[in-house]
Amino acid sequence: MLTAIVYATIALITVCYLSDWLFCLWDSPRTPPRARSRVPLVGHLIGLMRARTSYYTEVSAQQHSDVYTIGIFNFKIYVINSRQLIPLVQRLSKTLSFTPFQQFATRVYIDCSSHTVDLHGNPDFTRDLDKVTRAALAPGPHLDYQNSRTVKSLNESLDKLLLGSSANDPVRIQLYQWSRDAVTLAATNGVFGSSNPFLDKKIEGAFWTWNEGLTTMVVGLGLFAREALGARQLLVNSFKTYLNNDYQDAAEVIKERIRILSKYGAPLDDIARMQATFNIALLSNTAPSAFWTLFNVFSRPELLQELRAELEECAVSQNSDNSGYELDIVAVKMKCPRLLSVFEETQRTLTIHANIRKVLEDTTLGNYHLQKGSYVQIPNAPIHNDGELWGPNPTEFNPRRFTKNDGTALSSSLPSNSFLAWGVAPHLCPARQFASTEVLAMVALLFLRVEMEPVGGIWKRPEPKIGDLVTVLPPKTDVEVEVRQRVGWDGNWVLKIGKSTSKVPLTSG
Repeated sequence: MLTAIVYATIALITVCYLSDWLFCLWDSPRTPPRARSRVPLVGHLIGLMRARTSYYTEVSAQQHSDVYTIGIFNFKIYVINSRQLIPLVQRLSKTLSFTPFQQFATRVYIDCSSHTVDLHGNPDFTRDLDKVTRAALAPGPHLDYQNSRTVKSLNESLDKLLLGSSANDPVRIQLYQWSRDAVTLAATNGVFGSSNPFLDKKIEGAFWTWNEGLTTMVVGLGLFAREALGARQLLVNSFKTYLNNDYQDAAEVIKERIRILSKYGAPLDDIARMQATFNIALLSNTAPSAFWTLFNVFSRPELLQELRAELEECAVSQNSDNSGYELDIVAVKMKCPRLLSVFEETQRTLTIHANIRKVLEDTTLGNYHLQKGSYVQIPNAPIHNDGELWGPNPTEFNPRRFTKNDGTALSSSLPSNSFLAWGVAPHLCPARQFASTEVLAMVALLFLRVEMEPVGGIWKRPEPKIGDLVTVLPPKTDVEVEVRQRVGWDGNWVLKIGKSTSKVPLTSG
């Protein structure tokens, strides 16, 4: 019996290696070189299921070609390993398309009807939806309106946290949990208005439960994500109620998206589902970005003092009645390059997103042949860890990496396609100005208003939580901290939004 098992195992391994070799024989001479896996046929599949998009970071570090192939049986994923090829991918947007993944997300993430799934393959619909979304989120009065409610909510969350605390009487919080709650409430208040479904803590919890189950759904194991599916339905029902009530004080982006979906015949249930899905883009990466920025600064006292000095000089003034302080959000966005550098360096070192396209027709990319039906992935890590771009120790956090020696911004000096935290044109995140303003305002308020120390006295950096379907990984474990009012900086804090058509000078543009 044992001998039979041994022979069967040897035969199976032989067949796997032989099959893998045969699949390689079918490659065109100009097919990008294959990245070999220790386990034939399914080794890369196992790696992707284990580490998700972080797997590309592991494999890319061992490859020396500008683009390489990951083979899973006879299916191919072409992985871009050099920023020089990104402009070619951009120019080939008709044959290297993102549209199939919009349809996939509409079907798998949120279970829309076939009509709405098909709409996401209709170029007129996708153009109109993208146009109104980008217009509503561009710097100007609509975004100012959205930002004003968001930063007001952030300030109120901080007021509530500090209520009853003093320099000698700290409060204890779980830093990621508190950051996530504050970001969730602020961002959703900003876009959904006074009828915001997330004012109900059950809905907030349902969103994050669903968000954490997305990976299981994506790989086709929805039956094993019953809790996430139940949470999704609770979220969808809350948005049905929202749509049936008065949402006239919602942000322009919400009203315009509803208008376009209605114009193209999407049923009410699908519009509610699309609004629920909008929160993935709104929240999933902003919350961990805020947490890691706070952690990176509060765990470095000298850096904290440097940023406080910059903010106090450029963005803070005393109220006219001396009752407190005013924080100028436009100045936080435009006049604090060291703060922006810390935020972008946090993104650079922690973003694990892999931009994806489907090969709709056999395509030539530079000197390489890409086969119809395959996928193209553009992971951030090979570019964000490139020493030629970022200098010595590119994998380490350097808070001054995005500034020149004189402290001014470096963004105008960086080559194009060197920073991919917000995606790749023409699909750059349309909400990047809103999200970056939210994070910068939140961390600025905390740096100025509070002192923060880890419980136990030592800052211990948690490991990122590998496997979540996000761009910026959350921490695997939370960090318990003590927060106290900063001496001399109490009183009434007022936030000045102003009317701004200027942008946060992000490296991505």
